[in-house]
Amino acid sequence: MERKGVSVIAIVILIVVIAIVGVGVYFLLKGGGAFGDAYIAGLLDENGNLTANGGTTTQRVQYIKGTVKNPQAGQAALTAMSLSQTTFNGKIYLKFNGSDEEIPAYDDGTHEDATEGDDIWTFKEARVLISGTNTFQIIVKNLAGDIVAQSEVFTVNANIPVMDIWIQLTWGTDQTDVDLHVWNPNNINHTYWAQRTGIVGYTGGIPGAELDVDDVDGYGPEHFTMQSAQAGDYVVKVRYYSAHGVTAKTTATVRISIAGGEYHTYTHTFTSNDVSAEIDYDTTYGYDWHVATLSMTGTGGGTVTEG
Repeated sequence: MERKGVSVIAIVILIVVIAIVGVGVYFLLKGGGAFGDAYIAGLLDENGNLTANGGTTTQRVQYIKGTVKNPQAGQAALTAMSLSQTTFNGKIYLKFNGSDEEIPAYDDGTHEDATEGDDIWTFKEARVLISGTNTFQIIVKNLAGDIVAQSEVFTVNANIPVMDIWIQLTWGTDQTDVDLHVWNPNNINHTYWAQRTGIVGYTGGIPGAELDVDDVDGYGPEHFTMQSAQAGDYVVKVRYYSAHGVTAKTTATVRISIAGGEYHTYTHTFTSNDVSAEIDYDTTYGYDWHVATLSMTGTGGGTVTEG
């Protein structure tokens, strides 16, 4: 009887070992590695040119592209028949020039994801570079908030002019539309999603400025840049334009740099009650976040005052 008991235990152990090895082989065949593995393929400019780690670019708008793995096994991984997972069990952050910004990734054959359900999650994120050195790193956290994987630090030198005003907006929920708005000193010219550029002598967008990136489906970013700002006060606001059915709160983060200087970082949390697609942008009605006023000197400098 003892021998029979031992043999049963041995058989059970053998089955478990085979199952574990089988799962391991599966992930190897799928190109897998440790949960959360993060890889940056490179930066693509708007013309499709690839910039490698340590390279130089002359294009301000860049798309950082790469892949990650699920940070921990999901329920689907418990079955031998289906090891692909339909949800990402954690969060992905892009550390861009020292700031952690949550980003989405896809394993559904969309957003340039190569193969649906292969457990390789693809990201492609637009960012507007600053003049000089820019750094990127991908960080993967599990549901407990623990870091389970990090990519190498990716460095790119941007051979571009220094901007008098550089503003970035990001936020923390998917499928939501949050908008960046900037008014110039005459309070007539206003840059936002419907007026991304402007012409001198006309109402509309701010002449010499541009909303480089406009995001409508979650996380951001949105970017405003202006190489030569006239003297006076520029007003920066953010509007929660559409929740698209999302009821969770969303925290927006705005980073502002004047003449290539240090970042001024501000955050604000919106609720679904703050959503408004009203087109009267000159009046707050209590739902716009007045981020800051930029008092520009007209000679490549200025100060930032919150609110």
